[in-house]
Amino acid sequence: MLALVAAAALALGGCGGGTAPSVDGAGDSPLPVGTVVQVTEHEFQIILSQETFTAGDYAFELGNDGTVVHNLTIAGPGLDGAQSPDVLPGETGLLNVTLEKGTYELWCTIGNHKASGMDITITVS
Repeated sequence: MLALVAAAALALGGCGGGTAPSVDGAGDSPLPVGTVVQVTEHEFQIILSQETFTAGDYAFELGNDGTVVHNLTIAGPGLDGAQSPDVLPGETGLLNVTLEKGTYELWCTIGNHKASGMDITITVS
């Protein structure tokens, strides 16, 4: 019986891998959690791969198609400005969040990007 328990512990210990996801996108190599939403950012626009959202976990995969640094910040019910890492041109970043029902603002916090049009609103049902 002890050998069976030890074998099970070893087998479970080998599962998983990678860095656990984080709410703010920080970490060595966060993994996507929930529904993946592709986000394309460039001067000066944010484009999402989907328009409708229901409450739940989301992984916003940010691709910077611009020529300057961008990021993604999300604020709304349950989120007070969750922010992705800054993403260099041609690079990608990840922001894992849990969205509740309500309205959320998504924007880039770099320089005057928000005022230049990198600011959108989504509604979660």
